[in-house]
Amino acid sequence: METTEFFARLAEIFDIPVDTITDNRAITEEDWDSLAAMAVMAAIDEIYDVVVPVKEIVKSRTIGDLLRLVAAGKSS
Repeated sequence: METTEFFARLAEIFDIPVDTITDNRAITEEDWDSLAAMAVMAAIDEIYDVVVPVKEIVKSRTIGDLLRLVAAGKSS
């Protein structure tokens, strides 16, 4: 799965350097607010054409968790 565009979008959403984003990078509770959750949902939809509910997105604790949600949505 191509991640370059998604990682760039996450860097914008979470206001962090793109080179710090890896599968293992933690997403803290402070990172999540309603705008961030909606922005991540929109990014997943736009980039991967997968709809992931916001309630599932905000449960993610790592970038890898988000990627697993995308992969699960693609296989549905």
